[in-house]
Amino acid sequence: MRMLPCQPYDTNSTAEIRVFEKFSQAPCLDPESVCFHSLNLPHHIKQRFGEADFVLLSAHGLFVFEVKGGSVSRDMEGLWHFTDKKGKDHVKRRSPFEQAQEALHSIKNDLKKQFGQDLIDRMCIGYGVIFPDCNLEVDTLEWDKTTLLNAKNFDFFDAWLNAFVHYWKSKDMRKTAAMLCDQDIDQIKTYLRPAFETLPALCAQLDTIHDRICKLTKDQFCLLDVAQANKKIVCAGGAGTGKTFMAAELCRRFAQSCKNVLFVCKSLWLERYLHARLRQQNVTISTIDQLELKAKQSCIQYFDVLIVDEGQDLFNFKDLAKIESFLKGGFINGRWAVFHDTNHQSGVFGCYEKAALDYLLSMNPVCIPLKKNCRNTTPILKKIQSLTQYDTGTDGTGFGPDVVIHRCDTRPEILLAKELNRLVTMEGVPLGDITILSPFSFKDSCAARLNRSSRSKIQVLDENLIQNFYSNSKISYARIQDFKGLENRCIILIDLDHHYQDKKQLPLLYVGMSRATASLSLILSDRDHE
Repeated sequence: MRMLPCQPYDTNSTAEIRVFEKFSQAPCLDPESVCFHSLNLPHHIKQRFGEADFVLLSAHGLFVFEVKGGSVSRDMEGLWHFTDKKGKDHVKRRSPFEQAQEALHSIKNDLKKQFGQDLIDRMCIGYGVIFPDCNLEVDTLEWDKTTLLNAKNFDFFDAWLNAFVHYWKSKDMRKTAAMLCDQDIDQIKTYLRPAFETLPALCAQLDTIHDRICKLTKDQFCLLDVAQANKKIVCAGGAGTGKTFMAAELCRRFAQSCKNVLFVCKSLWLERYLHARLRQQNVTISTIDQLELKAKQSCIQYFDVLIVDEGQDLFNFKDLAKIESFLKGGFINGRWAVFHDTNHQSGVFGCYEKAALDYLLSMNPVCIPLKKNCRNTTPILKKIQSLTQYDTGTDGTGFGPDVVIHRCDTRPEILLAKELNRLVTMEGVPLGDITILSPFSFKDSCAARLNRSSRSKIQVLDENLIQNFYSNSKISYARIQDFKGLENRCIILIDLDHHYQDKKQLPLLYVGMSRATASLSLILSDRDHE
C-alpha cells in the first residue's frame, strides 16, 4: 500500500514503526488507496492540537487508527495505564478508542467545511486501535472486538484490516455499496497532506534500510543452532533469504571448535569476496576448480566439515564427486551442509542435474527451508516476484523506494545517464553504493556509450577488485553472471530487452534484480541487443 510519507516520521515508538511496515506491505484495498502516518490535526474537537497515528483513505472510506506500544491495561476506576519500553507507567483517562474516535471526527469536520455535506454523506468512516505488543482481553460494550488488533493477531494484519473495513461499512447500510471515486480520493488526499510535502532523499533511506537488513539477518541465525546440531544439512531458499550469511556463520562456528572446514562455491568472484571477509583459522575457501591446489596449500587431505554455498551451481555428479573426495567420511558418513537456491537459475552458472540433488536428499539430511527474505525491500521483492514468478521468500526488509522501470527503443545510454544523475545528483547516493549490471562485458554494454565524464566515475569489477568491493568509491560495473551471490544498495539493470521473460533471460533478470537491497532500476530495450 502507498504510504505518505514513504518512510515513517522520526518517532520513539517502535510500535508505530512496526505498524507502518504492516500497512506498507498490505495489499491495496483499491488502486487509489493511501495511508498517512502521523497526520497533524490543528482543529481537534477536544484539544488545541492533535494527531492521528494512521489514517487510511480508500474508495471504501476514511479510517483512523490509534497505536499503543508496550503494556496496556485499564483499572477498576476506568483509568488507562500504558507502560513504555523503559517500564514507565503513563496514566490517561481517555481510552485509545476515544482518541481514535475524536481524531476521526476532527478530520470529518474539516472535510465537511472544505468539501460540503455531500462528500460526508457518501463516505464511510471508522476508527480502530492497534496494540502490537500486548493482548487486551476485555469483554465490554464500549468497543467491538473487530476494531481492535492485539499482538496475538498482529501477523494476520491483512485479514484483520479487511474485516475491519467490512465492519464499518456494514454499520451504515446506506454506505455499504457506496464508493469514493478517484476524484474524491485525490482531493481529500491533497487536502490532508498537500503535494508540496518533501519526501526523504534516497541517500537518507539507505542506512535505515541497511539497519533493518542486519536485524533480519540476525533473525535467521536461530536456524544455525539446528544446522550445527545435525550432521547433514540441506538448506534451501530463494535469492535474498540469507543463505550466504548463514553458510559463513556456520563455517565460523565449526572452525572455532577446531575443525578443519572446507567452504566451496562455483564463482571465483564469490570465493575472492568471502576470502577477504571470512579470515578464520581452520577455514579453506575454494572454488570447485581450485580444490586440489587449495587442499595442497592447506596441507589437508580430508576436511572435517564441508560447506557448499550456491549449491545449485554444483548439482551435477562430476562436481559432487570431486567435492566428496576431500570430505572425511564422504557424503555418507561425513559432516556437511549445502546451501542452494530453490529457483536453480539454470543456465546462468554451472551445470544443474536434478538427480544430483536427489542423490544428496537420499541420505536423509535435515532440510531447512529459508522463507524470510532479508535482503530486498518490499517493493523490490514484489516486483521480482511479479516479473519472474520465482520464490524469493516472504516479507522483505520493509518499506523502500518504488522500483523504477524505463523502456526505450533507441539509445538506452541516455536513460542510463539520466538514472545515474537522479541517484547521484538529485538523491545524493554515494557512488560506491551503485552497481550497474548487464549480461554483457562493459565494452559491449550501453554503459560503454556514456560520455567520458560519466565513464570516468565507473569502475569495471574483476575477480581481484571484488575483494575490496565495499570500500569502492566509484560506481561499479559487472556482468550479472559474475555478481551472483553478491549485492549492493542500488542496482541499475541494463541491456535486457522486453523479451526478458524467455527461458534465457528470465534467470538473468531474477539474479540481477535480487542483488538490490534498497533501490532497483531497470532499463529495458524494445529491440534486441546489437
